[in-house]
Amino acid sequence: MLAFNRMARDLASNQERLVEQERLRKELELCRRIQTELLPKKPLSYPFAEVQGVSIPAHELGGDFFNYFVLPGDEVALFMGDVSGKGVPAALLMANLQATLRARIPLEPDLAAFAEQLDREVEGSTPAEVYLTLFLGILDPRRGELRYVNAGHESPFLLRGDGRLERLAATGRPIGLMSGGGFIERRVALAAGDRLFLYTDGLVDAENESGDAFGPERLETLMARGGAADPAALLERIERAYQDHRGGMDAADDATLLVLKVGDWVAARADGARKSAGRAVIIPGAAGPGGPEPGATV
Repeated sequence: MLAFNRMARDLASNQERLVEQERLRKELELCRRIQTELLPKKPLSYPFAEVQGVSIPAHELGGDFFNYFVLPGDEVALFMGDVSGKGVPAALLMANLQATLRARIPLEPDLAAFAEQLDREVEGSTPAEVYLTLFLGILDPRRGELRYVNAGHESPFLLRGDGRLERLAATGRPIGLMSGGGFIERRVALAAGDRLFLYTDGLVDAENESGDAFGPERLETLMARGGAADPAALLERIERAYQDHRGGMDAADDATLLVLKVGDWVAARADGARKSAGRAVIIPGAAGPGGPEPGATV
């Protein structure tokens, strides 16, 4: 009888564990879906730019994020970040930062000052071990340039139309890590055909069954061979190489990729000028002799 009771208790305990594991699995799957919903649903295509990104998830929740969208004045904002740690805490902070950046970027003309604000806010509202790397850029069609802050993020590759490969190095420490160091906003001129590639460390740190990392050198070779590939083709090339390298190994971290391809600045400026010329201007007061009637459009 004692043995039967013990067996019954063990069965009940195992059943409870299975139920709890299934509950946790469903909650993590819901968090993963929420993460996915926060990412852009489709590429951005503009006369002067094409932007597309992808996040390749690991089994465990991570803190990778990216986004791109059009700002007032036809500028394009793009950013990529990686919150330290894994699991639900990193995913929650990632979601909060996505919302913060999306809401505040249109109101922040000075990227260095904005990064300093985020630096203080993250340090003041999270545990000491929590920080994030962040690349934040604004593509300006009037000047034909990208202005950016790189807060400790992996240095993006800039593949020029003539095949030259450059890196956009960090301009400050990660956000929330020993805050107060300051940030520098830099500008880089871009020409038609140039491609900017952003990524998180989950790409270059991914290991194969022998323990060899994918590495930045392999990525540099893939970029150099990219030729005039459009964003979708370049993303597919790099993702395929990443999956082939890993083989049967599970990913330890999300790998997030984003490609910006620069288009025709001249055509974009002409299009913007046509839009400005065609806008109606409301005359709020009475007009003088021979002028338009009050409230008319010109």
